[in-house]
Amino acid sequence: MKRKEVFGFLNIPLLRHDIVLCCLDDFNNIVIHLNKKKNKEISDFLRKHLGNNFETNELNHLDGVVFYQKKNDYPVMLCIKNIKRGWDFYETLIHETHHLVEKFANYCKFQNETEFKARLQEYLFRTIRKIIK
Repeated sequence: MKRKEVFGFLNIPLLRHDIVLCCLDDFNNIVIHLNKKKNKEISDFLRKHLGNNFETNELNHLDGVVFYQKKNDYPVMLCIKNIKRGWDFYETLIHETHHLVEKFANYCKFQNETEFKARLQEYLFRTIRKIIK
């Protein structure tokens, strides 16, 4: 059975922040999704925060990646490889949500708030898991 691909906004009410969430078979498909008319808002969001030339060609050897603005750690997009939902997938999801939480902590200045970071990671993991099940 083919797993559905996910490409859309993820709202994080705890931070009043949106990111782009994608769970794709091939990370090179990011560009294909961005060129679809229905994804214009996402495309504009990514271009605003990452510029026109963010690189996806070198990503397919990765199972997941967080895109962020280098100048200020502003988290913009979380990508997870669309593989069988098993240990490898969920370990990657935990790993990448940790990176996402750390980028938010740097950007929003809550680096020393360990309980808040733990709750944020729990929220992100649970929400994303429900979206991509």
